[in-house]
Amino acid sequence: MYISDAIHGGGVGTTDGRFHSRINMAQGQKRAFGRMSGEVFTGSGGAATAFEELIKRAVGSTSADTSARDNGFTPGFPLILSPGGGTTFQYPKSGGVSKACISEFTLDGNLGGNVTFTSSIVSAGRESNAATPGASTYSYEQQPQTNDDSNPLPYWASQFSITGSGETDVSDRIRAWDLRINNNTQEIFTFNGSQFAFDILQGVFDITGSFSYYSSDGNFVNSLTQGAVLTITLGSGESLIVPFVAFGEQPIPLPGLNAPTVRNVNWTGLATINGAAIYRA
Repeated sequence: MYISDAIHGGGVGTTDGRFHSRINMAQGQKRAFGRMSGEVFTGSGGAATAFEELIKRAVGSTSADTSARDNGFTPGFPLILSPGGGTTFQYPKSGGVSKACISEFTLDGNLGGNVTFTSSIVSAGRESNAATPGASTYSYEQQPQTNDDSNPLPYWASQFSITGSGETDVSDRIRAWDLRINNNTQEIFTFNGSQFAFDILQGVFDITGSFSYYSSDGNFVNSLTQGAVLTITLGSGESLIVPFVAFGEQPIPLPGLNAPTVRNVNWTGLATINGAAIYRA
């Protein structure tokens, strides 16, 4: 909504309060955006397939193919949601350049639980469909499994592996980890007669994260070696690689009574000549 200053005030001598306020407005931009959070699924089930599609649109299919990230979800391959189990919404709308892109994506190792994710989406419009989703079309529900294929991913089945950091066996001593992807997504509004964005563009990668690891004797290397390689393996499914890890703050806080001594590390992912700042293995 755009507030108009073109007409306000009243006639000479009036004391009517409404004449002391703005009384006109114009329709403004319309934005379609939102956030989804959930547990990570791997394996061969429908939920794992859905998670894989989100990952592709966050970082691309491979280091050499970022078209899925750049193009996002399209009218031919849309994202369809049903917030209440009834009316469904399609992102993006049909027609035109329309697309829906992943603007931010996070992963959390979630010690003691299942690995979780959050995905933020920006779309060039949306459509409402009256059809109620059916089990045959949206087949993410499934029976309990006794094996780990197609189940939510427990923390212990994820691996946060770092090589070249200068610290011995650090990958076996991880106590917490998270990954944050910011695509610096830009909505493009134009004078095309529509309130919705005409296009969605992906900016540069901002790859950041943190992790903690413990020491049984309180000894740590003085400073982690810059340029380590990070690999996050999510069970039997996705693997993400950060080819150059730039370490930031590396504090070792005083532990509490009967608590392990840990080091907390903040890091940033950088690209190399052979790979993007993050990519799927």
